[in-house]
Amino acid sequence: MAEPPTLIGNGCVINGDISDAPSVRVEGTLFGNVLNGGNLIIAEEGSVTGNVTVESATVFGHLKGNVIADVIKIMASATIFGKLNARSLTVEKGASYAGEIEIGKHYTPENN
Repeated sequence: MAEPPTLIGNGCVINGDISDAPSVRVEGTLFGNVLNGGNLIIAEEGSVTGNVTVESATVFGHLKGNVIADVIKIMASATIFGKLNARSLTVEKGASYAGEIEIGKHYTPENN
């Protein structure tokens, strides 16, 4: 059975890093890094200010920081400021992004 995601609920504010979590869903606000993670979902009402190193990141909300991931999906409602480094990047029409993009580097914990 799959482990449920670590949830930062709507209205919740966390100051600090999250490390080695298989799955994280941010519906509130995180001021900190997400390191060596599995899947990160930033919900439409969610916000992360910090760097992210995960296997996959799906952003519906707001992210200010650098991202290293195997797969990054930027959804139409997303706003991102920072450098993205991914093997695969998807950006939906309507998304907002400002920063640098590097495509082709495959994520592994050793090269984050």
